[in-house]
Amino acid sequence: MRHFEARLATRFKGATLAAAAVLAGLATWSVAEGSTLSAGVLLTGLLLLGLLAVRGYTVQPGELVVRRPGWSTRIDLTGLAEVAPAPRVLDGALSLLSTRGVFGVVGVVRARPLGTCRAYVTDPARTVVLRFRSRSPVVVSPRAPDAFVAALRAELPAVPITPGTLAERARPPPGARRPRPFAGHTGPFTCGATSGRRRIRSPKWSGGRAPCRFSGSAKSSSV
Repeated sequence: MRHFEARLATRFKGATLAAAAVLAGLATWSVAEGSTLSAGVLLTGLLLLGLLAVRGYTVQPGELVVRRPGWSTRIDLTGLAEVAPAPRVLDGALSLLSTRGVFGVVGVVRARPLGTCRAYVTDPARTVVLRFRSRSPVVVSPRAPDAFVAALRAELPAVPITPGTLAERARPPPGARRPRPFAGHTGPFTCGATSGRRRIRSPKWSGGRAPCRFSGSAKSSSV
């Protein structure tokens, strides 16, 4: 059993303080206006948001425990298919039902590289993605991501630990050229590469665009 802290990032601290200040101010104004019920609702909402905060994570046999203030969320690790360090994987994510930065990003979000996922994130720079075979991915942000991944490897040695981030895996390898249009086309229409033994070069007036031609008897024509 290993415990890992969750550190609240600076920008989330700012969002949390701002939300608390706004709700507390509205509650004070409600009391001054004689509406104690509205003040109670506002303060209850702030309390509920605080209860959703993530304090840390515990890796134990068969499950991951997300520690909250006074309670916890247990995530069954059955069917875990992959663990991938993925810093800032939630940047630009769409909130479907989450705290939107108040006490972190906690709830359901949609991120472009993951689709719909469950987030228990307090620091977007330390995110780790857990992919499951038949469930939505889970995103967490332990303060020590490498040690967290190592603990999961120790508990579930059969689960692949993917090195690098999702963004790094999506990039072409160093030195690789970006493919041109029609690259890899298997038909008779070829562009800017080679046709038989003759290499087609781009004329200076073409703006760097390679001429395209049919591999049959037709003459080359610039496009």
